Amino acid sequence: MRLSRKDSKFEAIRLGQLQNGLSYALWPDARDAVATLQIWVSVGSRDEADGKTGLAHMLEHLMFRGSATVPDGEFDRRMESLGAQVNAATWLDYTYYTTTVHAAALPEVLELEADRFAHLLITQEVFRAEREVVANERRQVVESDPESMMMERFYREIYGESCYGWPTIGWSDDIAGYRAEDAQAFHQEAYAPSRLFISIAGAVDPSQTLALLERTLGSLTPRQSVRPQREVALSESFCRTMTLPVAAPRVNLAWPTEGRRAPSFAVWCLLHDLLSGGDSALLPAALEVNEKLVLDVNASQYDHALPSLFEISATLRQGVGPERIRRAVDAVLTMLAASGPTEDDMAVAKTRLRAQDALSLAGTYARAEDLGESWIAFGDPLAGLRLRDEIVAVTAAEIRRLAHRMLHELPRYELVVLPTGSDEEA
Repeated sequence: MRLSRKDSKFEAIRLGQLQNGLSYALWPDARDAVATLQIWVSVGSRDEADGKTGLAHMLEHLMFRGSATVPDGEFDRRMESLGAQVNAATWLDYTYYTTTVHAAALPEVLELEADRFAHLLITQEVFRAEREVVANERRQVVESDPESMMMERFYREIYGESCYGWPTIGWSDDIAGYRAEDAQAFHQEAYAPSRLFISIAGAVDPSQTLALLERTLGSLTPRQSVRPQREVALSESFCRTMTLPVAAPRVNLAWPTEGRRAPSFAVWCLLHDLLSGGDSALLPAALEVNEKLVLDVNASQYDHALPSLFEISATLRQGVGPERIRRAVDAVLTMLAASGPTEDDMAVAKTRLRAQDALSLAGTYARAEDLGESWIAFGDPLAGLRLRDEIVAVTAAEIRRLAHRMLHELPRYELVVLPTGSDEEA
């Protein structure tokens, strides 16, 4: 085991790798009252095979159901007795497990984590029960929610059969066809130490915590596990219309981006804040305040590892058609492409980003999450922290060029959602 050389800017953070291949980052701060421990696995829905979509999410559920030494239900009971806040999530590029607890309880938490990563037990009874939980989750969260159905259709149209084109929760038929053996094999392959990263932030002593890691998760058996190579295939420009039981019409626009590792990512991030970073940002000011075309409008910049999307979504006011929204959005982009953001716009956006940064990193959870997301996307836990400086360094000229690309060079995807039974549908 070792502690790496300190980074000059984030000198409190210790980075390293255990002998079995597991990587770690420790961010100690004696001012914290608690510590957050997160285990990030470089496996998400993009790593699944055709016919097995949603298996990474299914495995996340099963990780809470017991091991060969900790019976089903005991993990939750012991975490609760420690006063721990426990959660987990699966997304396109990753799965992660998070626990926030008093630092004195970290040894027991790490023992429990090491146990379920090494000795997960998937019985047929537990598997069938959890498969029904996941199937019911899909019915409730996706199939009964118009917005979820809308976005599932949108991404399928954009990504097609490629790995970002299927939902993280999986398709219904695939969920019904899971076998316990599938989940066990997926765990054995994807949860190798070389594909794990642990971030711990809070009231911890780095040397003592590293010794704990070595004794617990460092005991996981090293093994080869190569992440499958994946590519995304994006469609040509399109405009689709669908009907759903929504309260008001929706317009969703999207453009492809180069992914988080591309040099252009920082430019997309600043554009996002200029367009949608606050109530006075360009899109709300133009569409909500000045023209009163929409009930709400938002931009989204996703930080996936592979080529991703920049989205703008709007809920329309009564009597406003989709064409008016297209023209209004294009007018904002045209202004940016022609003259760029003003000095005031740039100064406000960058100040807002710095303030959001400081607030978001105030808690132990956010700091651990920042390190983990950065490791997943960049292979470097500190790259996400350096990204802040890259965004603030973006120039108005770079924003102008990007707006021009969105208007004239990049594919554009559009999905219009109309309320079922509306006049527009007829």
